[in-house]
Amino acid sequence: MAASTVVASAASLRPEVEKKTGDWSAVLYRNESSNRLFCALESHDGDTVFRIVRYKDQNDTFLEVHNASWELLEGRSKFSIEFDIKGESYAAELMGMRDPNSYYHDFTGAQTYAALLGMIAQATTVTVLNPNGTKIASFRGRQSDVALNNFGDCLQTDWTAGTSSQSGSAEVPYRFAGFQAQVPKATSTKFPDFQRREKDFSSFRTRIREGMKAGPNLAGHYSVTVIGCGTACVFAVVGDNKTGRLVRFPRGGEDNMYLGIHHRIDSSLVVAQWVDPSDGNKCKREYFNFTGDKFDLLDTLEVGSENVCLDELPLH
Repeated sequence: MAASTVVASAASLRPEVEKKTGDWSAVLYRNESSNRLFCALESHDGDTVFRIVRYKDQNDTFLEVHNASWELLEGRSKFSIEFDIKGESYAAELMGMRDPNSYYHDFTGAQTYAALLGMIAQATTVTVLNPNGTKIASFRGRQSDVALNNFGDCLQTDWTAGTSSQSGSAEVPYRFAGFQAQVPKATSTKFPDFQRREKDFSSFRTRIREGMKAGPNLAGHYSVTVIGCGTACVFAVVGDNKTGRLVRFPRGGEDNMYLGIHHRIDSSLVVAQWVDPSDGNKCKREYFNFTGDKFDLLDTLEVGSENVCLDELPLH
């Protein structure tokens, strides 16, 4: 995946609010060069900063590994991140280096960074490696789950200072806290039987296994995996990590373009936002309660034009 231009560098960042837990922090920053506010989840190892950034107003997401003493390495454009989860190692290779002091990668989908956050939440350590495989820095995963929640709060806050109002920031009728789900202690994942019971999903077995292997992210022990189906087209499959049963999310495909799905491990509430091509490309927002085998529709709202669906949801 190709990277784009750097949208921020450490020299231009000014922290406005910080919530620190263990070795991780959720920070609301202001980019002084552009006066834009954004959220970051980050950890430090000496002079090295590992940072996942989400701009709210333009829906940009990127990951940055920054060290002021680094020098630009000609011809080396790749580095990797390893996640140690329950004794197993998972790696993600990232492309792009445009700042002399930073490696960075620009994400191209909301669920891509969500999956990365899920791995960080479970990881004992997060290690960054040079293009030649040499370790740059290692970040501990202790208590990172609370920092991740703070990162979500940062994204969901209706910011007013220094930003224009969001047309999609209407009152929130349903909140995650109103649909609490019990989060069990970590257990081994039971994968679907793609040869028999879940054979209808066998074409997507690799993506579904990867999503479930990353761990639950909905209602205690369920994993939501988002799968691409073309430009601005995705659908989602929910896997039960206890039984291996699969359920398809009721929205997705070309009927629900630019679909975004928002959920939490401690809640059964699922919020979907999408562009409706059959209704003048209006932005629709729907609230579901996930019961374990189906999604009960709670409400459907028309929240504005197509552009509203490209902004972050105002969730609390």
